[in-house]
Amino acid sequence: MNRTLLDMLAKASIDHPEDWDVYLDRVLLAYRTSVHCTTGATPSRVLFGRELRLPVDLMYGVPTDAQVRSAGEYVQHLRRDLER
Repeated sequence: MNRTLLDMLAKASIDHPEDWDVYLDRVLLAYRTSVHCTTGATPSRVLFGRELRLPVDLMYGVPTDAQVRSAGEYVQHLRRDLER
């Protein structure tokens, strides 16, 4: 976990590494809301028993497994929606 967070912080602050603390909140949010291959769940689901509710979820809704089954299908749905 620490190695992953350090790598993420290094990439996020590549232009200004001395300001790594500015990016910490965003990096932690990305980490906590990403599905991990070991558990098959996000850290927020493992810890809280549910996914975090983000402002973007309120605006666009939360995709369910029934709506999106793969990354390719997600991209197809996204393109279709953007063309409307």
